[in-house]
Amino acid sequence: MKNKMNIVLLISGCLLTLLSCSNKSDENKSLEGAAQKTTTEPTEIVSKLIQGGLVVYEKDGHGLIAATTDLGKFEWTNALKVCDELVLNGFSDWRLPTKEELNTLLKSHGVGEFASSSYWSSSEYNNYYAWRQNFDAGRVDRRGNKSKKNYVRAVRSF
Repeated sequence: MKNKMNIVLLISGCLLTLLSCSNKSDENKSLEGAAQKTTTEPTEIVSKLIQGGLVVYEKDGHGLIAATTDLGKFEWTNALKVCDELVLNGFSDWRLPTKEELNTLLKSHGVGEFASSSYWSSSEYNNYYAWRQNFDAGRVDRRGNKSKKNYVRAVRSF
């Protein structure tokens, strides 16, 4: 299982690197423009590969970047670990999104394909349950048993 995940991560990293090399100057201009915006609400700036992933939102030069693909299905504890240990496109500060960030991913368009299934968040409900988001039904804040496997999409802040 670990070898399959490493292969998937390696292939994803190679594809993202190739994509990022072809659009370096456009990406840098987009990031500079994004950093200059000042709004009271997060601004959706999706579908640009920047700093290892796709920008989900930006506000005052800071925001959220999502990995372009899922990491697989994991139990909650393993989901935290996989994201924490992830090195993708030269970045090692990936993590499991909070339930609020996961909700933002659901509402964003152009940040990669999501399965019509549930995704783990890093937000705990109690010792046995954590919050998850159902991307098929669009349900927010559903608690799930930590021992069950759900999809994982890593994020990082900038």
